[in-house]
Amino acid sequence: MRIDQLTRRLSYNLGGHLTQVEETGYGEKGERPQRSTYFERDSIGRLLARLNDDARQDFEYNDSDRLLSIQRKPTDSGRKLGVTAEKLEFAYDILGRLTKEASPQGALAYDYDTLGNLTTLTLPTGQHLNHLYYGSGHLHQLNLDGQLISDMERDDLHREIYRTQGKLTSCFGYDAVGRKAWQYATTLPAEKLSQIQNPLIKPERYVEHAYNSIHRRYEYDLAGELSRTLDKLRGEVSYEYEANGRLLEQNPKKRFEGEAFRYDAPGNRLNFNTSRFDHVKDNRLREWRNHEYKYDAWGNLIEKIVGIVRWQTFTYDSENRLVKTETMANSQVETTSSYQYDSLGRRVGKQSNIKGQTDQKHFLWQGLRMLREESPEQSSLYLYEPGSYAPLARVDQREGEDKNKVYYYHTDQIGTPLEMTDAEGQIVWQAKYAPWGLIKQLVVNEVEQNLRFQGQYFDVETGLHYNTFRYYDPEIGRFITQDPIRLSGGDN
Repeated sequence: MRIDQLTRRLSYNLGGHLTQVEETGYGEKGERPQRSTYFERDSIGRLLARLNDDARQDFEYNDSDRLLSIQRKPTDSGRKLGVTAEKLEFAYDILGRLTKEASPQGALAYDYDTLGNLTTLTLPTGQHLNHLYYGSGHLHQLNLDGQLISDMERDDLHREIYRTQGKLTSCFGYDAVGRKAWQYATTLPAEKLSQIQNPLIKPERYVEHAYNSIHRRYEYDLAGELSRTLDKLRGEVSYEYEANGRLLEQNPKKRFEGEAFRYDAPGNRLNFNTSRFDHVKDNRLREWRNHEYKYDAWGNLIEKIVGIVRWQTFTYDSENRLVKTETMANSQVETTSSYQYDSLGRRVGKQSNIKGQTDQKHFLWQGLRMLREESPEQSSLYLYEPGSYAPLARVDQREGEDKNKVYYYHTDQIGTPLEMTDAEGQIVWQAKYAPWGLIKQLVVNEVEQNLRFQGQYFDVETGLHYNTFRYYDPEIGRFITQDPIRLSGGDN
């Protein structure tokens, strides 16, 4: 039983393999709905089928027990929620490495070198995203059919110190324990930088004379928490923490811009100076400033009311995935939206209507990273830092145009985009954030840019951040549904 009274009963076969999950929810008025998920297995315990109220999924394997396909067939109730029939297919080489994956959104093909590094990713368009490596196996270059995206230079510890970003070169420095200590962008090429940098000159001096507003420094306390940032655009900001690492205060050098936070024992944020709410019952936040929240029997947010003028409703499928939303403003429908997911739980489509303007997007994934975003007018290819969700570049292709446009991300020490520049080095997007990921100010907004914290995508129709398996509300710094892997997901 969870803290919010939701109960889960698990059944196993004689081999000890899970065959059924029975859940009983707990609603705001004491209602106790039930639902079940069934698992069919073969004689050696492999999952052959998964069934719930919305769909049946069938799994196929090769002789090496590697997954070959997942085929989904929706139920009548699933179709009403937007669940569609689909098939995902996978192929492998003799070493068991993934060589091809196919979905209704397109097919990807993979080629590797003798060390197992991905060398070429073939896109559904037939384009080739090529990866070049040092002998050590660390990434040195990305190019798209020979078009240079970025070159990386590394130090003796294989840490990235230079990165070409169009006409800019971004430079990075580290402290004694390997944390990012400073970064800046300059119009000087990497080979010139290596010639002029003097080891007797403190690196922060280079930061002070960097190009435009893309330069910053980071300082950390003894516990390893970020204690101070210095940024040309954002100024100086200091941070204080509780003993357990929770953020207590954010203090910009400018007066009257600081924020303080307090929490209950499990880590839920509380209204400051409000004694009525000294804890969050059942881990379901019900009030925050002028916001009110309501939940269904499974702990999913179903209503968000802001003051007396704004009301949002949320609808979910049987796997607690958000499938529909509606936003009312001043008693009028302002936005509606619907979302679709594949058999691996990745969002592959969304449709929204915002004040009468329709928007439709489809998404292609490489593993759990969003690779490609398509709308009727444009497609965008997203490229990331190696082994990370921190974005590196974006390649846009407008419908009817032969030439693409490359944009470059400039992130902070945790991979959050702060700026985006074009190939000429001009800032086309720049933002200031609140501590929990909400954008306080779009300083430059010439190009739409929806990436936020690593792995998050901003949905303008709801104000939420899509985070692969659930949605995050940056206003309050929490997710709107329970973690699907429960306590294995870590602390709140």
